[in-house]
Amino acid sequence: LFSSSKVNEDPSKEPHLLRGKVKSSYHEGPAVLLPEGSLLFTRNNYMGGKAGKSREGVNKLKLYTASGPGWGKITSFPYNNNEYSTGHPTVSGDGKVLVFSSDMPRGFGGTDLYYCVRTGDGKKWGRPVNLGPKINTEGHEQFPYLDKNGKLYFSSTGHSGLGGLDIFEVILKDLKP
Repeated sequence: LFSSSKVNEDPSKEPHLLRGKVKSSYHEGPAVLLPEGSLLFTRNNYMGGKAGKSREGVNKLKLYTASGPGWGKITSFPYNNNEYSTGHPTVSGDGKVLVFSSDMPRGFGGTDLYYCVRTGDGKKWGRPVNLGPKINTEGHEQFPYLDKNGKLYFSSTGHSGLGGLDIFEVILKDLKP
């Protein structure tokens, strides 16, 4: 909450909608800025003017990268799938480790947290790895955030807490490329 009138002194600091291909008539959600200036963001399964659906007719969440001038080039995350959601990205300070939430098969429950490491020249993401049963539960783990010291903050409905999506923290080790 802002209680100071200083917030309105500089109009360039006011929030505004992103323009260009990042903005669509579909849900755009959590995003993270990569070190090279690209934007990794969550959107409903919408690409190239078409909405995709699962076999059950559900429009799942997907991760996309916006790059180039004005973020005009939109590319799909290589592990997106019409049958499950991927979303809520966060990256390490050096941009080499990505953590995201997904309900892909063979997880521990509702949505789990996964990580990928950038491979080779740093332009491709390695295969997603489930962060395991100490973090993931039969509930929903979502909204991850990696701080500069390697601490992961996330919300969970499966860990004991006060109820709903409580916030938890854990120090991650061995995720470095």
